[in-house]
Amino acid sequence: MHSNHIPYDSKDSPSLSTNNPGSTSSSQSNVYFVYGSLMDPSTLQSALQTIFPPTLHPATLTGYHIKMWGSYPALLPSSPSSSVYGMVFEISAFEHAKQIQQRLEEYEGSNYKLEECVVEVRGRGDEEGKMVKARVFEWIGGEEELKEGVFDLKDYQMRKLEGRR
Repeated sequence: MHSNHIPYDSKDSPSLSTNNPGSTSSSQSNVYFVYGSLMDPSTLQSALQTIFPPTLHPATLTGYHIKMWGSYPALLPSSPSSSVYGMVFEISAFEHAKQIQQRLEEYEGSNYKLEECVVEVRGRGDEEGKMVKARVFEWIGGEEELKEGVFDLKDYQMRKLEGRR
């Protein structure tokens, strides 16, 4: 095992249902909403440097929209009627949650800032429609660097298989 990799078994992940957006806890959320390349499990696992990828759940973030920064999406505040589809995962099961957060910040770079948000989990069963507090990387770079467009996960995965990004 590579010493930089953090052991993590996704089946040990706590349920997102324990994360109540109405709670008054001062602790930060360990649920992350991702909307671009990190929706790809192998990319997420590589960025986190874990042995196994965390469990991803489909989710929606309302009040935001996407523009493109090259081939990568940039999340920007928008009208309440706008939504961004993505995935959520929880890192509280990781022994080194702070180190995982730092790796996410390094992956995203200086044009993105970690912000708190509330997302709707679109999973199955009792997870369906659950509102959870999450953290998301919002674009803080210059808007002049962005262009209209959408992020296509399948296209990203194909480019990755072909060796282009």
